[in-house]
Amino acid sequence: MLKKIVAVLLSVSVSLMFGSCWNYRGLNQITIVSGVAIDKNENDTGYHLSCEVVDLLTNPKQSGIKAKLIECDGDTIFDAFRNAKRRVINKLYIGHADVIVISEEIARVEGVKSIIDLFYRDAECRETMTVAVSREKTAKRMLSIYGIDKSIVSKEIKQIIENDNKYSASTRNLELYQIYNYFHGEGKEITLPSVHVIQNDEEPVVEAGGVAVFKSDLLVGYLDAFETKYLLYANDEVKGGLLIINKVKNEEDNVALEVHETKTDRSFEYKDGKIKVLLKIDTQVFLGEHINYVDSLDKEKITELEKRAEQLLIKEIGALVKKVQTEFNSDIFNFGNMIYKKDPKLWKKLEPNWDNEFRNIEVVVQPKVKIINTAFLKNN
Repeated sequence: MLKKIVAVLLSVSVSLMFGSCWNYRGLNQITIVSGVAIDKNENDTGYHLSCEVVDLLTNPKQSGIKAKLIECDGDTIFDAFRNAKRRVINKLYIGHADVIVISEEIARVEGVKSIIDLFYRDAECRETMTVAVSREKTAKRMLSIYGIDKSIVSKEIKQIIENDNKYSASTRNLELYQIYNYFHGEGKEITLPSVHVIQNDEEPVVEAGGVAVFKSDLLVGYLDAFETKYLLYANDEVKGGLLIINKVKNEEDNVALEVHETKTDRSFEYKDGKIKVLLKIDTQVFLGEHINYVDSLDKEKITELEKRAEQLLIKEIGALVKKVQTEFNSDIFNFGNMIYKKDPKLWKKLEPNWDNEFRNIEVVVQPKVKIINTAFLKNN
């Protein structure tokens, strides 16, 4: 009996010791940051941060949740965060931050690796933060406008990027921990979502679309939303979206195929000193929209649409690979990582000259598109 009593008391003691947060602070002691934009300062000698913070002073039931911008400068990013304390009573708390927006200037000249490392190692930061590159003059611009759906634009940016792959497949979402792993992996380069400002109903709003392409640590260019879709196909990352078959002759139709499920199997062979990559793409789609009437029971017509969709994938993925090889020479398809995982000895041999090897890889695309639903009954 005594042993049981001792065990209970010990359990209670341990719970009291470890059941509380070691760095607990009340809401009245912190200023909650929802997003951070990082630019160079005016003197180009340090950094200018624009932090979108949640306004806890207004009543959200009356006016909704509001946000403010707190700006600060420093010789380093960490220094800038600390200098913000000169302007606000409470310390900036980034444990709830959803997004980091990096200026194009920093990404192109200085790179992003050190920024990723800083936020990833910070004890307060979420590893699931979204990181994006601003195509505007400054990153601050992205957090300076009002969102369509949310008053806190940082949360809107994150949700737009996170949900994009399901609906339009026009950008790529990499969270903080994934980007960190990219920089410490073998044979792969990163792409980050790019964001810009457009006019909507005569008001500026944020739009995500396309990706920023990096080589090692530096921004080297962009892929637009259309090209990014085929990057996702090549990398087996498509979750949804549309395949649009544009008419090439007057008698053909513009057709929208909605992606239900897709899988890309990637393999390679190394022969006579040359690398050939094979992309087998198996895609199931719905017949979503056709400009002119298509008889959904016409097997011949359905087969024709499937073939046209397959030709589209072959054409656009092939064009994308050539563009990336010639303009960027950056292995954003992670072909090197595939070789590293499947044949480490071969990768060790190829790695020292990988830039030249990647530029000369032959990529063969073998798609299989199947229309599984036309919204009409179809005989098999």
